[in-house]
Amino acid sequence: MPGTALKFNAQLAPKAGKPVPLADLLKRLKQLHAELTPMEQDDFDRSSSSIKRVVTELASSNLIGHKDKGVRAYTACCLADILRLFAPDAPYTQKELQTIFEFFVKQLKGLENQESPWWGQYAYLLDNLSTVKSVVLITDLPNGEDLMTDLFRYFFDMAATSSPPRQVEFHMTDILTQLIDESTSIPTELIDILLGQFMRQVSSNGTSATRGQTTLDKNLASAPALAMAKSILAACADRLQRHITQYFAEVIYNTSSTEGEEGPDIDELITTHQLIYQIYLASPTVLLNTVPLLEQELVVENTDIRLLAVNTLGRMAGANTASGQGLPREYPNAWKAWLGRENDKSAQIRQAWTELTPAIIANRTQDVSRQVLELLKKKRVDMDEKVRVAACHVIGELDWKTLSTRVASKALIADLNERVRDRKLSVRTETMRVLGKLWAMGYPEVEQRSTLGIELVGWVPQAMFATVFLNDVELNVVLDQVIHSDLLPASSGDDKEIEARVKRMLWLLANLDDKGRTAFWFMVLGKQGQMSKFLGAFIDLSEKWNGGVNPTDESKVLETNLKKVAAVIAKDFAVEAEREKVEADLIRFARFNDRRGYKSLRTCMDPQSDFKAVRSAYKSVLARLKESLASILDTMKMVITRASLLVVNKSIIPSLVDFTRVDSSGLGHVAHAVLKQISTAQPAIYKANVQSLVALIEEAATTVERMERDERATEDTLKAFKQFARQYPAEIPKGRGLTDSLRAFCVKGTSRQAKHATSILLCTERREMHAQWLLDEIVGKLDVDMAGFVPKLSSLSQLMLEASEITNDKADVVTELLIKQVLLVTRKEPLSDEEDVDWVEDEVLDTECQAKVLAVKALVNRARGSVEGEREAVQEMAKPIFKMLGAIVGKMGEISKQGSTPQSYQSRLRLVAAQSMLKFAALKPFEEMIAPNDFNKLALIAQDPCFQVRNGFLGKLMKGLTAVKLPVRFYSIVFLTAHEPEEELREKITGWIKSRAAFYRQQKSVDFLYTFVRLLHLLAHHPDFTNETEDLVDFAKYIAYYLDTVAVSDNVAHLFYFAQRVKQTADATTDSINENLFVISDLAALIIKMKQEAHGWSMQTFPGKLGMPLDLFKALPDSRTAAEIARASYLPARMEEQVTHLTRVRHAKRKVVKPTVAKTPQSKTSTPKKRSSTSKEKKPAKKKAKTTPTPPASSERRRSGRLPASTDVRYQEESENEDEDMKMYAEENEGSEEEEDEEEEESDDA
Repeated sequence: MPGTALKFNAQLAPKAGKPVPLADLLKRLKQLHAELTPMEQDDFDRSSSSIKRVVTELASSNLIGHKDKGVRAYTACCLADILRLFAPDAPYTQKELQTIFEFFVKQLKGLENQESPWWGQYAYLLDNLSTVKSVVLITDLPNGEDLMTDLFRYFFDMAATSSPPRQVEFHMTDILTQLIDESTSIPTELIDILLGQFMRQVSSNGTSATRGQTTLDKNLASAPALAMAKSILAACADRLQRHITQYFAEVIYNTSSTEGEEGPDIDELITTHQLIYQIYLASPTVLLNTVPLLEQELVVENTDIRLLAVNTLGRMAGANTASGQGLPREYPNAWKAWLGRENDKSAQIRQAWTELTPAIIANRTQDVSRQVLELLKKKRVDMDEKVRVAACHVIGELDWKTLSTRVASKALIADLNERVRDRKLSVRTETMRVLGKLWAMGYPEVEQRSTLGIELVGWVPQAMFATVFLNDVELNVVLDQVIHSDLLPASSGDDKEIEARVKRMLWLLANLDDKGRTAFWFMVLGKQGQMSKFLGAFIDLSEKWNGGVNPTDESKVLETNLKKVAAVIAKDFAVEAEREKVEADLIRFARFNDRRGYKSLRTCMDPQSDFKAVRSAYKSVLARLKESLASILDTMKMVITRASLLVVNKSIIPSLVDFTRVDSSGLGHVAHAVLKQISTAQPAIYKANVQSLVALIEEAATTVERMERDERATEDTLKAFKQFARQYPAEIPKGRGLTDSLRAFCVKGTSRQAKHATSILLCTERREMHAQWLLDEIVGKLDVDMAGFVPKLSSLSQLMLEASEITNDKADVVTELLIKQVLLVTRKEPLSDEEDVDWVEDEVLDTECQAKVLAVKALVNRARGSVEGEREAVQEMAKPIFKMLGAIVGKMGEISKQGSTPQSYQSRLRLVAAQSMLKFAALKPFEEMIAPNDFNKLALIAQDPCFQVRNGFLGKLMKGLTAVKLPVRFYSIVFLTAHEPEEELREKITGWIKSRAAFYRQQKSVDFLYTFVRLLHLLAHHPDFTNETEDLVDFAKYIAYYLDTVAVSDNVAHLFYFAQRVKQTADATTDSINENLFVISDLAALIIKMKQEAHGWSMQTFPGKLGMPLDLFKALPDSRTAAEIARASYLPARMEEQVTHLTRVRHAKRKVVKPTVAKTPQSKTSTPKKRSSTSKEKKPAKKKAKTTPTPPASSERRRSGRLPASTDVRYQEESENEDEDMKMYAEENEGSEEEEDEEEEESDDA
């Protein structure tokens, strides 16, 4: 059935030289177009005369070549309709079709001008060609390739310059895709045009510093031309694979093979590889045969080409592509080859490989991410510094989602703890910053107690603050920055923000162990207090100097002093080689003479400034420096940040008090500890908040039950208030409520509560009245069997120390009661062997044992409180107390007449007696009373069978020596720990000794070396000493331990001299010749010689003459005796062979402190497990937790703290330059609460 015939019958072409008027022609073409547009192929009569005439006239040159744009535009539309209706057989010859499509191409250029009146017709033509697919007829034309090329060029130029509508863009893309799909061959120029669209992304300065990356023009990155090219590549990947590969193969070959003196054209290769990457993003499969080319480049000899290949494949591996699969799955061989480059011989390539991994970890599968993370662990120990920096930086580039889903395990990043101790500053610095970022990202999870969050970042704070003990001034500067930027960032100063920041600080502290908290407070309060003093002095001098405008003699003195203070400040921020710049910057600041800046700095350091004031002043002074002295801004920011009260200030006290009351999130006990710490370091902060502490004290004192329930929290609060009261007694609030509460604690609270409350009462204006009331209340009603005996005894002990002038009258009565009714009597029923353990923790210590310990302290405090009296009278009064302490130590704590004191009581008494001896030794009148024999007995506590006794005694000893409270002779005791079986304690002591030895070397003092002769004398009097070879090997370990920790090439001659001098003297502590001294002298000389030879040290004869301690040594009877002793050898035969293993050179290893994660804070604390020492063979067996072996004989028990004789004790090397300030701060803040309080008392005495 014939279809619908065309109704149009008007003339379009001119006849007999008579052209159709333009207006009529346009009208007729519009009419024709309107009739053709709705016609369908199935309902169209192709044989009608009208359609044949129209077909002929439309293809005439008169219309196609008409000068009017409108005529041409409508003619093109009508021709497109004709091709649509006649499809698939066009009603034109091949030549006519060629002319028509050339005409179409020209008309489509009109799409560039969207303001043209004929733009709609151009768009219709484009739509028609795309929809009907008649454009594919071009592929059959003789000049089809040229037409295809023209269309590609026109379309992409148009898309790149005129931003066509999305529909036009879509049709152009569709047309070009059809041409590629239907073409039998694809012109090379067409490939160039297509790939050229990706080149638009590469900016003119595309070569980056790494010679492997290019920079992108972000404005062109989303251009329609690029979108079209990506769509075409994706749609025609199979058709274009061969052509794309051929293109890149030629470029890479031609570029790589043009090597001259300068090598290949790297810039051209960079562009080519960038182009490959961009194409990969659009269509990974189109590079099926191109990726192997990159794979081959990975193994070429040229480093630049290898680097390009690594960068390109690495970026491809991390990219999110249209396929969504990723390089590891699409090109497994190339992926495997790329992974192999992590071990490339070029550090530059290893660095580039490392820097490319973040995107891979984030965007690829879990298996791929883990594979890369494992390799990154290797890169963090790479031999090249930059590679290690990059491997650490990578972790900081990951967001929390990636960390929690891809890393998801501490094991994959925990090695960052080691890198923060790297030998290179750049690695340490970057690692510190990364750790800060990790905590900042993970904190919300930690706050919610997320198991994964705590697993991933809970260890981070400990790893960061453990570095403080390394004494790395530059790393400490970075830690300062990280504290304020990541750990405890601050923005506004409103109450809500302050509360959130306080909570963040508490969670941070909750994830630190004791040593970590010590380091935290050292950085936040210790260094702040120190630097505020230095900076305050610097500001005072600067104001007087007045910028140096008046060059008078006084001005020169001020300038000299300024430079001295600047040098002290610089020492805390830069290594010696770089301090000059810091000092110069500080002097420039002083010359600037900014009075307003000085005022702002004082505000930053003022404890009475709230956070808003500190923050405002801090920002103000930095802004002024940035404007006027930008060159010194970095230096001054370091100094000002450390000196400012940005973290701890009076604004945080209310929030801390709230946490102690509500115990929100289980952080109450941490908040109490913070309040206590602030009271120690910055008690002035409490001035504005003292009523908050008073309220807490009064609340806690309401009932005995409340005192016991909130025992530790109340103790911390009282401790904090005590510190404030001692510093600012005039600020103590006057009121009956506070006084009654403190008195209640003195007689009803716990031992420590009573102690702190007594101290506070003695700080008030009515000190004498309170002291007398307490004395009458306690002594008049003191009964061992009554309730409240322990707190009363604790208060009495404190009274005897701090108010001896009031307690002296009743001191004798108290002393008699304590000795006869407390110390010499044991009321506890005898225990079975299983029950009689050697140590009981504080939490479960019974009242009788507490009373015995307090009794000893009270008697000691009686003497300490009277130390300012006449020397002879004081010493006479102290003699019975010395005798008592010596008896406790000598009898292993058993001083009861019945001999039934439990083992746990004995251990406690030994410890308190030994620590009390150290307290006496810190006071000159009492130190003189410690004779050498008493000293030797005290020293043996360092080898006590009970670990807690050894640990407590040594901790107290090291504190006193670090603070220079104890005489140098007490250093000899710490070397008896050579056989210490507890590794943690041994390593701690070893590091401490090295630090102190380094300190004395820096001071160029030989005082410390005198400890060697004192140690030899101590060993000669050791109860285990014999001339047996086995025992001498044991004693050789003491000497080797001393040399391992103290000896260096510069002092080995001194030590050898001292070893020889011992053999030239007699023992001053005995009347007869003590051959033990000569044996130990020969043994020491032998070990020193072997040590010197093993290390290759040069040991010249010591040129000087040094005296020997007169309390230990005296001259030999005569020269004949001296000569005989000098000629004799007191060592067994072949002794050298027995001790060779002790003098081997041990390769130094930097000690690595493993991070520990504190448990999530709980409202209750658990009792730590008991620790006990191991025993040497043939010595008493190791004491178990619930057994009571027969007390060992004197000659045996001293070995119970030593390792088996067969064990070769080796010691890890540790930094000898540990910060002395940090050491002292750490020692002062370690140990039990009781020990801390005692240290404060000693400070007060001093």
